[in-house]
Amino acid sequence: MATISQQQLHEIIELKLKELRRAIYELKQQTIPYTPLPRPKVFKLFNNKGDEIIWPHRPDDLYTIKVGEYNYAFEYGVENYIVEKICIVCKYQPAKVLQVVRRIEAAIE
Repeated sequence: MATISQQQLHEIIELKLKELRRAIYELKQQTIPYTPLPRPKVFKLFNNKGDEIIWPHRPDDLYTIKVGEYNYAFEYGVENYIVEKICIVCKYQPAKVLQVVRRIEAAIE
């Protein structure tokens, strides 16, 4: 049975955050005729013994994510430190990272 390296977990999370960022960008584009943004919804991507990952952290800014005790913005790109913080909160356990990935996919839909 193959094990997943930390680098692979980073790549998976980074890919999904980039997909989420792209979906936010597309959602905010103007339409003709004008269509208002959907009602804000908060997604709890991970919650385990006080360690939380919540998106968006602020409903008025979709490019914010709360990881543990801190808030991060990814409007201008997905930084490595955000990916690493998510993996740390998930304790680098593939099952927990997969849970976050699936919930990000659900948020994108």
